Amino acid sequence: MKQNKRTKKTVTPLIMGAIIGAVSMVFAAPVVAQTGFEAPPQQAEVDVSDGELADFAVAMDDLQEVQFEAQTEVNEMVEGSDLDTARFNEIHNALNNPEFDMPEDVTSGERDTYDSLISAIAEIEEAMQADIQTVVTEAGMEVERFNEIAMAVQSDPTLFERLQEYMQ
Repeated sequence: MKQNKRTKKTVTPLIMGAIIGAVSMVFAAPVVAQTGFEAPPQQAEVDVSDGELADFAVAMDDLQEVQFEAQTEVNEMVEGSDLDTARFNEIHNALNNPEFDMPEDVTSGERDTYDSLISAIAEIEEAMQADIQTVVTEAGMEVERFNEIAMAVQSDPTLFERLQEYMQ
């Protein structure tokens, strides 16, 4: 992806965490929980060359776009359904989080709509996984190395600062 030199891009740790979280869910490297940013366990310092960091930055920029497109598609699908976003989230939380109770007024129609949306969302996630793998390999990286650098960026402030320079 080409960057406009006049546009300065910065990536905050939260955005980085969200992107790396999406990527790590694909590659089963639990860096970020779905509920928010978590610091990964301390690890040995990872030596990352300038070239690798530049490739990583390109991939991260493209991954932001992939994640945004998938999230937009999911939002539009939910908003276009018989469930509004709040109701979808209410049912989703009740089914996936023991701290939430299922609302007593959920109809079988709402549950069917929710189940259909979840199936469609799974298809979007599957397509996003393929897109993520493509982005990483097209950036000239192997998936395993990308994940190693992603974890290191989150735990090493100096490496994160170096990445910021490439993200501008």
